[in-house]
Amino acid sequence: MKTDKINTTTGILKTRDVAKSAFMAFNSGLDKNRI
Repeated sequence: MKTDKINTTTGILKTRDVAKSAFMAFNSGLDKNRI
């Protein structure tokens, strides 16, 4: 049970990091289009 909780937390954190990177890339793409 404990390991499941740890795995879920790591999965959520990893997903959040991926989402953040994608969001940053998307934003920089918008900035390039604006120029």
